[in-house]
Amino acid sequence: NHNNDYAKNNLGFGLFHYAFIRNIRPANVLVVGSQRGYVPSICGVACRDEGAGTVDFVDAGYSIDETNAWGGVGIWKTAKKDYWEPVGCQNIIRIHNMRLENFSSPSKYQYIYIDGDHSYEGVKHDFHFCEKLLAHDGYMALHDITVEKETKYGKCGVKRFWEEITADHEARKSF
Repeated sequence: NHNNDYAKNNLGFGLFHYAFIRNIRPANVLVVGSQRGYVPSICGVACRDEGAGTVDFVDAGYSIDETNAWGGVGIWKTAKKDYWEPVGCQNIIRIHNMRLENFSSPSKYQYIYIDGDHSYEGVKHDFHFCEKLLAHDGYMALHDITVEKETKYGKCGVKRFWEEITADHEARKSF
């Protein structure tokens, strides 16, 4: 949950992404994974309001009953650019319905948000894949770095991976 409350016009943690993007003014944003598109939408709206930037959204489109779905609901298998029309981002957000390792981009990204496979091995893979796409002065965020739970897909490993990559002072300097 992103701690949002639409009835009160409160975007919750989405405001973090929105404000961050409005301030760093990225030309290119990459979002990896999303259950229904909350973070890609927020990133797209921030780019729209800033008047610049695009969002590449990569999601394999797994549905809840598939292996490694990690909460996916399968909507990205058929979603098209008009999915983003209600927030005015149909020309800003590009959907790439594929596994991350099949995605290629000539662009470097100034902001990358990872919310795909939550297993330790999965987030580690996504991080190292995205590390190559991150601009020198770019920022990368990981979803669920405080979650420790067992799911039907396995143990959530994002927290373990986060603790590993931030274990020493030298590692933290690079993030």
